[in-house]
Amino acid sequence: MVQTLLIDLNSLYNKIYDDSLFVAREQTLMAELVTVKNGIGYTQRVVPIRPQATASVVADGTSFVPEAFGKNSKATLTPAEVMASHDLTWQTLTTDTEDDIAADSSMELGMAVAEKVDVDLLALLAGFSNGVGAAAASATIAMLGAAVSILTANKARGQYYGVLHPFQWHDIWLELGQPAATQAFLGDTANEAMRQYAVQMMINTMWFVSSNIGVDANDDAVGGVFIREALMLDVRDDYDLFVEDRIRTNDRKLILSGHMGYAVGEVRDEFGVSITTDATQPTS
Repeated sequence: MVQTLLIDLNSLYNKIYDDSLFVAREQTLMAELVTVKNGIGYTQRVVPIRPQATASVVADGTSFVPEAFGKNSKATLTPAEVMASHDLTWQTLTTDTEDDIAADSSMELGMAVAEKVDVDLLALLAGFSNGVGAAAASATIAMLGAAVSILTANKARGQYYGVLHPFQWHDIWLELGQPAATQAFLGDTANEAMRQYAVQMMINTMWFVSSNIGVDANDDAVGGVFIREALMLDVRDDYDLFVEDRIRTNDRKLILSGHMGYAVGEVRDEFGVSITTDATQPTS
């Protein structure tokens, strides 16, 4: 008896296609945690700072010499254009009818540019002159506390933010979940961290986890603790999608380009502390 096999039917019927899947991307975070400025054009932004005044004792009958109160340059930010683009041919547009390929392209381009902003801001954490931890060292609660204490000693005022790579935070999670005789009583903080994996508030700091923090070739990562004034995002061109219609030309294609102009920079070094630790993928 002759059997009809699936391989025979494949040549007669169209394949079944599901909705397109998008590349996994991290939810962007840093633009909400830093100082955001806007400007026109692409000239450098120079961030000035006022000098610190000093109060001193004045002897009776002695003239007091006033101090100058000008401006000093604190940081310089250099903006640049960032783009991501897709080239969609006419045949692609008319053949890929299961999905709206132009809409999918638009979404992916927007996510690509947003992630680029996040990655650029997170890369600044490694530039703080104050830091705790070391390469190949496991992240500990003591490290986090040390970073926060340095910020406090540097007179940082306002909400403290901490950002760690997920593998850095895993070490903290393990420490919270394994009490020791010498470990401080953490009460609800430890319980919440065990339930949620990441805890929102600990050591007077709001903590976040981001996989957009880079891991180097030695499986180390640099997170950090900072206040909003430490870092800056200077937006010159808000994100926009440019559509170039060449369908009626010899090119016969549609070009979609996501575009944004911005600069990032560290403007108050004393208001940030880097946290360098091992970020090896956990196995248990």
